[in-house]
Formats: sequence, structure tokens, C-alpha cells
Amino acid sequence: MEIWYDYISVPQWEKPLKERIISAITRVFYNAHFTLVHLSDIDDNTIKLLRHGGTQEDRIRGVTGICNAKWFSRVWTVMELIRSQNPRVMNSHYRIVERVRDVFLDEVNDVWNSELVASGNVHELESLAQMGKNIVPWNLGPLRISHIAKVVDFGTAFTLLSRRGCASDSDFFEALLGIVRPRRVEGKLSSDPAQAMRQIAVSCLEMGDYSPLLMMSRSYNGGDNHTFYSTSAHRNGAAHLLERCGYLDVMTYALGPLEGFPTHHAESEFRPGLRLKLEIIGKVTFAMTDTTRLFQPWLFLIIARTVLNFTGPNVDQFVRTIGSRLYNLCNEDVEEVLSDKDAWARIHEILYQWYNKTGTSHNDEERFPSGQTLAGLIGLDRIRTRSHRLVSAMDWMGEHGGTLHGANAGNLIAARCLGCHETFVYRAAFLRPPSEVYGSMAYRLAGVLHQGRSNESLGILVKDTEIVGRLVWASRACECRLTEKVDISLHDLPKRRPRN
Repeated sequence: MEIWYDYISVPQWEKPLKERIISAITRVFYNAHFTLVHLSDIDDNTIKLLRHGGTQEDRIRGVTGICNAKWFSRVWTVMELIRSQNPRVMNSHYRIVERVRDVFLDEVNDVWNSELVASGNVHELESLAQMGKNIVPWNLGPLRISHIAKVVDFGTAFTLLSRRGCASDSDFFEALLGIVRPRRVEGKLSSDPAQAMRQIAVSCLEMGDYSPLLMMSRSYNGGDNHTFYSTSAHRNGAAHLLERCGYLDVMTYALGPLEGFPTHHAESEFRPGLRLKLEIIGKVTFAMTDTTRLFQPWLFLIIARTVLNFTGPNVDQFVRTIGSRLYNLCNEDVEEVLSDKDAWARIHEILYQWYNKTGTSHNDEERFPSGQTLAGLIGLDRIRTRSHRLVSAMDWMGEHGGTLHGANAGNLIAARCLGCHETFVYRAAFLRPPSEVYGSMAYRLAGVLHQGRSNESLGILVKDTEIVGRLVWASRACECRLTEKVDISLHDLPKRRPRN
């Protein structure tokens, strides 16, 4: 039997011994017949509220009571849970809770989702739970799916660990190495956190994990190398969002576990520097951000007007751009809109009216009614369960969709394909101001998939070897498949930000 007690089982004052013990911890948990997790602050009443609460308030108290457990706040928790084959739970009364094999993760998520369906509004439910003060299930991160997988990609691993507490940077990196594919790095792990991040990231890239390329940079998150370009209101909003997200560092990654394998990995180089073979999306000839009106439906009106300047009144191109690449509708939902003759004709009429007024006197207020009609015809204002299970595409952009794009749903680029020379519009997350994003090259991470999507929609924007933005919904807009080798610097990876 092994008994691990934080900072007692591992002697802090003997560094060589500490390093040997910590490096062995992952094997101990993986090989154990079972792991008994002692939730010292969870009593029988909390479990009773979760399972049998008579009111919604009681059940949500049960949910937050479990999620607030101190055990979930530790950086080692993630490694212990992911690597354990058979976790069991003991509560504050020293009672082993029967039939719980995942530290209540399934139960709290099931209750939360049931209450969400009953209330119909995630913001009301989060308000009831006092999210920010309390932890709710999604604040814990994708622990359940990571436990099943036993290893996670670098981006997801960092997202899970960044906000949790630990004694030192070295502990953080050991915990990180305990759950990503490579267990060690080439050479000795650097004592400099930025260099250690790069060492682990490159080791992950070598094994086909390209998630480090998609992380929001240290400078984007207010780091020491650059001044974050957006407004103070946007920075404050991002900080508030991060605090409300508990132990999940949504501002750094938020994509969830990736699937697939990079198509051109075998032709890429990783040492001494990164030289990756990537698919060319195109040259960025336009970059814009709008932080003044980030709420629907005004934001849709701005976006639709911008897209029209590139597609013209071509209904098919306009709807595919708006639906698939800007609002993340699945292909089936987009084609359903285009196959509806009445909807197609009405969209055609609106686009022609708008386009014929280009350059003439008009304002957004004049277009507002037809803009709402247009959004409805494309299906952005209602739930389309094949695309978004619980909310409309517009609401999704105001929630997780916006987070995926740097908490700014007003960022757009246009990229000109080097093959067919057509220009297509994409939504992007900017790591630099639009003036620096302009002139970059957009590349697709061919073969890498995002959360079960069948289309390869992940990409990066590169300028002078620096990643200046990321693409999440950049599905293919043409048949061209040009590739080239790209030199990439990873000097600006994020740093951990433990929750207060």
C-alpha cells in the first residue's frame, strides 16, 4: 500500500530525492490496483443533495459542493485521476462511496445538464450556482474524457493544470509530463519556465501532437514580451471570464482534446528548429477587429456586410462563408439552407439590395430588419441540434465560440489562395494587432481534427516565423491543396496562471 500526503510524502528539502520520487509518481498511480481519493471536505449531506435534492437550488448546491472540493484544486489531481486505473472515493466521514469510479464527475455533469435542460438558460443556471465564487462542472475541465484516454494533448494538459495550485514550476512540469504523450524531454528540463515549456512542447510536436501551435501566446495573455493590443475593457473582460472559469484556462486553449494525426508530419523537421510542412490556406489580405458592438444581432450585421464585400451577392458563397466558417454550422445544415428554394430566393433578394447600396448613403439601422431576417433564413437564431445541441449559433458565438477566438467574436481575416487566386473570409483569434496580422500566411493543420469534426478546420497565421493568430473553423473553401515548409518560433508559449 502506498499513502501519498501532499508535501509530506515528497520531502521538499531533499531536491535529488524529491525529483526521483516525483518522476516515479505517475507509474505508481498507473500500476495501482485502485486509488482511494479522500475528499475530506465532502460529507454525506452534500452527496444527498446531489442525488436527492428536492429543489433545483438543493441539487445545484450538491453539484457545487462536490466541485468545490479542495482535491480538485491541486495540480497533481489531474495526473492522479488520469493515470489511475480504478479510482475510489472516501468522504469526510471516512465512508467509501460505493459505485463511484470517477470522483463524481459523471454525476455532477448529469445533474448539471438536466438542470440546464429544465431551466433553458445556461447563464441563469450559472448565476444560481454563483459561478466564479463556486466551481461548476465545466470549470473542472475535460477530466472524465482525459481519464478514459490516459494521455492528453499538450494544449489540453496545460489548460487543465494552469489554474490549479502547486508548490513550484518544477512540480507543474512534472505533472504536465505525467499526462502528455512524451514522458521525458531531450536533455535536462530547463529551470527557466519559458524554456521548459518549449522543451515539452517540441517533444509533443515530434510525436504528432500539434496543439502547442494553437495556444494563445504569453504576450496575448498580458505577458512580458509585448503589450496586449486590445482595449482595457477587453482585458478586464477576459480576466473576469478567466476567473469565472474556475480551474479551466479557457483563455489559453479551450479547444478540448484533438483527434487525428498531421498529414505531413513525416516530412516535417523538429530539431534544432521547427520546420513544419503545412497546407497553404492563403495570404492574408484583410484583417479586422470590432470590439465596439460584440453583441448579436449587431455583430452579425457587421460580419454579414463585411463578407458581402468579398463574396458579392453570390448566395452559395455567402451562406457557406457565414454558416460554416463564421458560425460553425455543420455541412448538413448549410446545405439544407441552400436547398430550400424559398429561403435561397429571399437571401438572394436581401444580398442584391445590400450590394446595390454599396457606396451609397445608408446606415446599420436601415439594414437591421433585413439583417435579422437574413440571420433567420440561414438558421443562426435558432437551435440546430446537428450543429449546436443546446443553443443557437448566435448564442454559441456569445459563449464558447467567442472564447475559442480570443474572447473577441469580431475578428475576421480574408486570405487569397495561391492556387486559384480566390479570396475567402475566415474567423480568427488574433495574437497581434490587425496591422501585424495583415500580410501573414494562413496555414491548415491538415489531418488534425477538432472535437469530432470531420472537416479539417484548424490552422495558424504565421508572419516572420511567429504565430500571430489561430483558426478554428477554417474549413476548406476551394479544392487547392498547396503545401510548403514553414519555419516556426515557439518562444512565446503561455505561462501558468494559478487561480487566486
